[in-house]
Amino acid sequence: MKRSKWLILTLVILMGILYYKVSNSERTISTACFTNEIQKVKQEGKYYLEIKTTKEKVRCMKEEYDRVKNGDGKLLYSLMYKKNPFLTKYFRYEPRLLWLEVKKLE
Repeated sequence: MKRSKWLILTLVILMGILYYKVSNSERTISTACFTNEIQKVKQEGKYYLEIKTTKEKVRCMKEEYDRVKNGDGKLLYSLMYKKNPFLTKYFRYEPRLLWLEVKKLE
Protein backbone atom coordinates (compact mmCIF):
# COMPACT_ATOMS: atom_id res chain seq x y z
CA MET A 1 0.00 0.00 0.00
CA LYS A 2 2.80 2.39 0.90
CA ARG A 3 4.57 1.63 -2.37
CA SER A 4 1.53 2.51 -4.50
CA LYS A 5 1.16 5.88 -2.72
CA TRP A 6 4.75 6.79 -3.63
CA LEU A 7 4.21 5.65 -7.20
CA ILE A 8 1.08 7.79 -7.56
CA LEU A 9 2.83 10.78 -5.98
CA THR A 10 5.78 10.39 -8.35
CA LEU A 11 3.47 10.18 -11.38
CA VAL A 12 1.58 13.30 -10.30
CA ILE A 13 4.84 15.23 -9.89
CA LEU A 14 6.13 14.07 -13.29
CA MET A 15 2.86 15.04 -14.99
CA GLY A 16 3.05 18.48 -13.35
CA ILE A 17 6.59 18.98 -14.66
CA LEU A 18 5.54 17.88 -18.15
CA TYR A 19 2.53 20.23 -18.12
CA TYR A 20 4.75 23.12 -17.01
CA LYS A 21 7.27 22.44 -19.82
CA VAL A 22 4.56 22.19 -22.48
CA SER A 23 2.60 25.27 -21.42
CA ASN A 24 5.61 27.56 -20.99
CA SER A 25 7.42 26.74 -24.21
CA GLU A 26 4.75 27.85 -26.72
CA ARG A 27 5.76 30.86 -28.84
CA THR A 28 3.81 33.13 -31.17
CA ILE A 29 5.93 34.19 -34.13
CA SER A 30 5.14 37.03 -36.55
CA THR A 31 6.95 37.42 -39.85
CA ALA A 32 6.54 39.03 -43.24
CA CYS A 33 7.84 37.73 -46.54
CA PHE A 34 7.53 38.26 -50.28
CA THR A 35 6.13 35.78 -52.78
CA ASN A 36 9.56 34.37 -53.63
CA GLU A 37 10.31 33.71 -49.92
CA ILE A 38 7.29 31.47 -49.33
CA GLN A 39 6.56 28.11 -50.90
CA LYS A 40 3.41 26.00 -50.95
CA VAL A 41 3.88 22.34 -49.95
CA LYS A 42 1.23 19.61 -49.93
CA GLN A 43 2.17 16.34 -48.21
CA GLU A 44 -0.06 13.39 -47.39
CA GLY A 45 -3.24 15.46 -47.74
CA LYS A 46 -1.96 18.20 -45.40
CA TYR A 47 -1.21 21.77 -46.45
CA TYR A 48 1.97 23.60 -45.45
CA LEU A 49 3.60 26.95 -46.12
CA GLU A 50 7.39 26.78 -46.11
CA ILE A 51 8.86 30.12 -45.05
CA LYS A 52 12.44 30.54 -46.22
CA THR A 53 13.28 33.51 -43.95
CA THR A 54 12.59 31.59 -40.72
CA LYS A 55 13.22 28.11 -42.20
CA GLU A 56 9.87 26.92 -40.84
CA LYS A 57 7.23 24.65 -42.29
CA VAL A 58 3.85 25.86 -40.98
CA ARG A 59 0.65 23.83 -41.24
CA CYS A 60 -2.34 25.72 -42.63
CA MET A 61 -5.88 25.24 -43.89
CA LYS A 62 -6.75 24.77 -47.57
CA GLU A 63 -8.25 28.29 -47.83
CA GLU A 64 -5.01 29.90 -46.60
CA TYR A 65 -2.98 27.59 -48.83
CA ASP A 66 -5.00 28.72 -51.87
CA ARG A 67 -4.48 32.42 -51.04
CA VAL A 68 -0.71 32.12 -51.49
CA LYS A 69 0.28 32.66 -55.09
CA ASN A 70 3.56 31.79 -56.77
CA GLY A 71 4.88 34.77 -58.66
CA ASP A 72 7.56 37.37 -59.11
CA GLY A 73 7.64 38.78 -55.56
CA LYS A 74 5.11 41.64 -55.84
CA LEU A 75 2.95 40.38 -52.97
CA LEU A 76 3.81 40.82 -49.30
CA TYR A 77 2.55 38.19 -46.86
CA SER A 78 2.19 38.85 -43.14
CA LEU A 79 2.01 35.65 -41.12
CA MET A 80 1.51 34.78 -37.49
CA TYR A 81 1.91 31.23 -36.25
CA LYS A 82 2.29 29.28 -33.03
CA LYS A 83 5.24 27.02 -32.38
CA ASN A 84 6.03 24.85 -29.38
CA PRO A 85 9.70 23.73 -29.54
CA PHE A 86 9.25 21.18 -26.74
CA LEU A 87 6.38 19.39 -28.48
CA THR A 88 8.08 19.67 -31.88
CA LYS A 89 11.23 18.02 -30.58
CA TYR A 90 9.64 15.13 -28.70
CA PHE A 91 6.20 14.60 -30.27
CA ARG A 92 6.51 15.79 -33.92
CA TYR A 93 4.09 18.66 -33.26
CA GLU A 94 3.72 21.01 -36.25
CA PRO A 95 3.59 24.83 -36.03
CA ARG A 96 0.06 26.15 -36.74
CA LEU A 97 -0.81 29.20 -38.80
CA LEU A 98 -2.96 31.71 -36.87
CA TRP A 99 -3.53 34.28 -39.60
CA LEU A 100 -2.33 35.31 -43.04
CA GLU A 101 -2.63 38.76 -44.60
CA VAL A 102 -1.80 39.52 -48.24
CA LYS A 103 -0.82 42.98 -49.52
CA LYS A 104 -0.13 43.86 -53.12
CA LEU A 105 2.85 46.12 -53.77
CA GLU A 106 2.67 48.57 -56.65
